Amino acid sequence: MTTAYMLNNKFTPIRDDAAGSSSSSDLATPFAFGSRRHVNPERASNPGLIYDLGTADYLNYLCSLNYISSQMAVVARRSFTCPPTNRVL
Repeated sequence: MTTAYMLNNKFTPIRDDAAGSSSSSDLATPFAFGSRRHVNPERASNPGLIYDLGTADYLNYLCSLNYISSQMAVVARRSFTCPPTNRVL
């Protein structure tokens, strides 16, 4: 998802359709409105900051969080040995 709005076309807060009533407690959360509402194509074509990360970057990050070898194997779907220094930067 690149863009989603919190307000509808009448500029009022989007409500959660699943709640079925119109009380203020039924305001949609980001999980409810997500991208199934109006998407802005111009903003989607230029989403802003994008990280150029690969699988090794994510695995090294998990190493920095002190994941153990068996946990790393589950995530990587292969054996993975953390580098000697567990630093992200």
